[in-house]
Amino acid sequence: MKLEQPTPNAAIRGIVPDAPVAVVGVQWYGSETLELTCKTPSGKVVSELLYSLNKPEESILSIVEFMDGESHQTHYLHQQFTREPDFGVTSVNYDFADLLASAGLSA
Repeated sequence: MKLEQPTPNAAIRGIVPDAPVAVVGVQWYGSETLELTCKTPSGKVVSELLYSLNKPEESILSIVEFMDGESHQTHYLHQQFTREPDFGVTSVNYDFADLLASAGLSA
């Protein structure tokens, strides 16, 4: 199901770990953010703000490289990620030189 499609009574995954939830209500805020109110299998009502970040063609990663002294260089990398992190992931580490190389840049 895409972010643009949740409707009341739809069953979706990814809101709570290891269980589908039933959509109770959907409230849009602009075109890319929505508040999703759901009911878990245990009957608990949860509300989540969801953002339309699933547009890899529009993603830009900004990296600031700090040099000797006070100088720095900013790199903007387009479309660097091939998939979303797994549910519950709070940190993903990338090799700095590999990221720049994949964008055709050098450290």
